[in-house]
Amino acid sequence: MGKRELSGAPDLKPEPTLVLSKDKKPVLGTFRGEYLGLKNDKAVGAFANKYIHRFAFISGTLPIELKQGDKYVSVALDKGDELIVFANPPMHTALLKAEVGMTLDIDSNGEKLNPKTKRYYHDHVVSVVE
Repeated sequence: MGKRELSGAPDLKPEPTLVLSKDKKPVLGTFRGEYLGLKNDKAVGAFANKYIHRFAFISGTLPIELKQGDKYVSVALDKGDELIVFANPPMHTALLKAEVGMTLDIDSNGEKLNPKTKRYYHDHVVSVVE
């Protein structure tokens, strides 16, 4: 009886990604898109898909990048093109309250000081466009 190995990462296709931080520093700007829901591909690891959300691009000033080899290159999207957003836990909680098809704005406001802990965090505000 032969053996067949089942381990190893699947072939994951690079997707355009909204850039919310560079070199651990927040990127300032805005993004507007139509919410398409959580990304549910079977990627490796429990964390891999938990915080990944899909959007259809409408407009924005935040950069969008695509991984090519070991580098990330900026890409321009047309209205309706799909992209993914890696949300931090507070943003993820906000996005879970959104319904598929809603138009959402994501505002990246830089670092803010938490007055209780005296630690800085990346401030992202998610709002519904009505």
